[in-house]
Amino acid sequence: MDSPCRPRILRAIQERVVTPVGGRSQKIDVRIIAATHRDLDQWVRPDISAKICHRLNVVPVELQPLRERVVDIGPLLNIF
Repeated sequence: MDSPCRPRILRAIQERVVTPVGGRSQKIDVRIIAATHRDLDQWVRPDISAKICHRLNVVPVELQPLRERVVDIGPLLNIF
């Protein structure tokens, strides 16, 4: 995520308020799903990125890569 976006995202997550360009502040009720292939503990810097990571890391779900779950490829191909 670009550095200028981080404070805006953090504010939206913490305060549940967004301000559209040229508009008034609006309350929001959202759920955020974030995914990465990186180890966040090693990747996150101790600035605002760490705060965002802390807010997003409420219910971590870890999955093995698809290359380690070869039996799942067939059913996934049928769905997609």
